[in-house]
Amino acid sequence: MTPKTSRAYAAFVLTCTLFLAFGCNITDPDAGIVDPIVITTEDAGGGDDGGPATPDAEADAEADTGACPGGAARNACGGCDDLGASVGDPCSNLEGFAGFECGNLTCRPEGTLGCNCPETDGCVTNAQVTACACDEGYEPNGTTTCADVDECPNNVCDELTTCTNTVGGFTCSACPAGTVDVNDDGTDCVVPLEDIEAVKESGFHPGNTSTCIQANCPAGKIAIGGGYGGEAGIVINASRSTAGGSAWLVCGFSDSRRSWDAVAVCAKANVEVQLAQSAGAFDMNTGACHTTECPEGTRVIGGGGGWEDSLTVDQNLPNDQGTGWTICGFSDGAASAPTVVAICADVDTYVKRDTIPESSGFGSGCRESTCNDDDLLLGGGVFSGLGRTVTFSGPRSPEGQIWDFCNETNQTQEAWITTICTENF
Repeated sequence: MTPKTSRAYAAFVLTCTLFLAFGCNITDPDAGIVDPIVITTEDAGGGDDGGPATPDAEADAEADTGACPGGAARNACGGCDDLGASVGDPCSNLEGFAGFECGNLTCRPEGTLGCNCPETDGCVTNAQVTACACDEGYEPNGTTTCADVDECPNNVCDELTTCTNTVGGFTCSACPAGTVDVNDDGTDCVVPLEDIEAVKESGFHPGNTSTCIQANCPAGKIAIGGGYGGEAGIVINASRSTAGGSAWLVCGFSDSRRSWDAVAVCAKANVEVQLAQSAGAFDMNTGACHTTECPEGTRVIGGGGGWEDSLTVDQNLPNDQGTGWTICGFSDGAASAPTVVAICADVDTYVKRDTIPESSGFGSGCRESTCNDDDLLLGGGVFSGLGRTVTFSGPRSPEGQIWDFCNETNQTQEAWITTICTENF
């Protein structure tokens, strides 16, 4: 062995001693020195003592240079960029070592790869990367900083509100008046009542008895109001929602077979709907009124009630304040205790009264009422006067956006139609 060869061989033995974990090919010294094996994912492994491996600059320069799958270029650390592959990673199989420095392929123990990551939850260190773990509202910007995320293009706010990006977050404008802010932050605004329609059930009263007819709402909807119709001669004694709220019930007496109708205003309710009811006390041979008020914080969206045949009802409608339901009438020959039902919810509404003056000459026939502009009709009622026989008071099907009032009378007197309306979104 020549002196030159002897010195090179001694250096090679020292290299193998330091990097035994990654293997050396020691052959007959007279056959020459074999270059140290390049550390790659395929042949990297922990040494006998599990310690770090530190190849010299020449080994780093001779790291894997073959083509990556698909011909992709290798990254700065000698790895392939396809799907984050880590070919050339010398630390992947070393227990207790979390990452490496690309410059000299030096394995670093876990926790020693420092990050300069402001406004973050810390940094991620593993065999492939040293990068920031960013707080919510931020995203990695390279490996050492975080950048604000603009969340607005991701439709984080409700379509009825406006999104404004902020540093580390976003804000939504307030939900429009008349809608419900589910999360109190503008991300979810719901229309309290939607998909409103009128469902009409027609039939024949058999006569010589008291009986009922009801209009059932489709599945998923409730009756928020309703009305009735029928041939003259049917004495209506109830027009109200059923106890479960899924239908509108009309009851009455007839001395012969006559046609009649029950009509329900049906809607999908996205807010709580409550039924409030109370009983009035009408003395015989007197006229009186009774109102059932809605719970505080709610408004009336519909109503009705039930009463004895001895009570002639001439008002069955919301009060002018929109906070309750009123029934008025004249009790003929016996005291009466009508039950007045108010259907209530946290909905922005207004009450609209269309008066039919006595001077109009309105006798037998029909009149109609609608809400302002494109607003939605929720319910309604009428004041007919004691001289009229109401043959229809209810929403016109199928849309339910017109309240019809029909009657038979031999005299003219004032009457009015009252509707409950809300803004349409």
